[in-house]
Amino acid sequence: MTARSVLSLLLVIVLAACVSAQQPPNTNALARNALDILLRGDYQTLRGMFNQQMLNAVSEQMLETQIGPQVKALGQVKSIGEPMVQEVQGVYPVIFPVQFSGADVDIVITIDTSSRIAGLFLRPAQPPRQQAGPAWTAPAYVNAAAF
Repeated sequence: MTARSVLSLLLVIVLAACVSAQQPPNTNALARNALDILLRGDYQTLRGMFNQQMLNAVSEQMLETQIGPQVKALGQVKSIGEPMVQEVQGVYPVIFPVQFSGADVDIVITIDTSSRIAGLFLRPAQPPRQQAGPAWTAPAYVNAAAF
């Protein structure tokens, strides 16, 4: 095998790795669909969206007896905010701020690169990020050279 063939093969492998590590194009839509399924209590369908690790860790019974009652205890859904997605170690947590009649929570649904659910959890709502205000400028009486 020539050096040129080896380099070509390596390039193909690297490009394939880069393509496989990209965010699935429909991450937000997949996560929103999963959220809607969770909120209506269709745990069999939700479980069908899990990756193998989630299937091994979370049974349909666990969804029905532990996670479902926690969601229902929050009350009626009043609003669902815009999702925020980020990449964390090759998976994509999608955070939905959900306002229930009883509490505000963030529902985090993590999507893997195979477009499967790799994580699902609820956490107390995080405060909205404040936009940065105007840059601070020193008053006219400050002598910057003194510092």
